[in-house]
Amino acid sequence: MHQLIYMSTATHLLTDEELQELLERARANNARFAVTGLLLYHEGRFMQLIEGPVNNVRTLYEYIEQDPRHTDTAKLADKEVAERTFPEWDMAFRPIQPQDFASRPGFVLPEHIVLPEQGLSGADMLLLRVMQEHMLRGAV
Repeated sequence: MHQLIYMSTATHLLTDEELQELLERARANNARFAVTGLLLYHEGRFMQLIEGPVNNVRTLYEYIEQDPRHTDTAKLADKEVAERTFPEWDMAFRPIQPQDFASRPGFVLPEHIVLPEQGLSGADMLLLRVMQEHMLRGAV
């Protein structure tokens, strides 16, 4: 199992409609590549953790790097892991009308994200906590 974490900057602040389209496309791509993970978006910044078979993760990341909705992609981690940290795809962002997204599969409000405590190294746990605290500060 392979895990990759990156950050990037949106080329513009995304609307709720653009975020909904992003969620739907991400879920389809993840299913196609047998990849799971967590995508966070807050005030023009993305942070994503993707995990799955190494070739699939790398292929998906190449596709992600070409996405015109963001720039300045920077890898934070790229490594083998014993098992998936996030077995389901979740996406967190700050919607204007959260009730429009709450019923969509794969969506979770930032305050409802629960980080796994077991099976992570101290460094991984710290990185995930930084992701949550930095990316979700001020999110609904």
